[in-house]
Amino acid sequence: MKFTYETFSCDVAFYVIDAKYTWTDWGAINAIDWETFDGHIEHFPTHSPLYITARFYDASRIFPLEQLRDHVVVDRGFGTLTLIMKTEESGSMSGFLDARVFTTQEMVKAAAEFMREHLPSFPAREADISYNISLFRCAGFVEYTGE
Repeated sequence: MKFTYETFSCDVAFYVIDAKYTWTDWGAINAIDWETFDGHIEHFPTHSPLYITARFYDASRIFPLEQLRDHVVVDRGFGTLTLIMKTEESGSMSGFLDARVFTTQEMVKAAAEFMREHLPSFPAREADISYNISLFRCAGFVEYTGE
């Protein structure tokens, strides 16, 4: 899936922790018609929130699995946003976006709205969702190679 804002475009992968707290790669279920889907990801139970994380990245910089070896530098991408839906009427979003890429408040808001537009349930797209998104600039990194 692509996120586009003015001249910038990047890939977005959605990951869902559903009510049973199991990971689902949203990319694998993009073909589902969410308007008619009747599975457990469709519904937001009040006793157990739904967590949806969107990762903004450049797919061309991702190593194919067959190229992964002992020491690989994995591209960190442009940031992630996590949306916690408590019910279909309410949720909150937080996360980190790269300030070198997300340069304006309007662009950050566009990323937040992008997540809302791709929620699995239509009523949830109209939900009251507050957000607090941090912008970051990479000052360095820590790596561990397993050696």
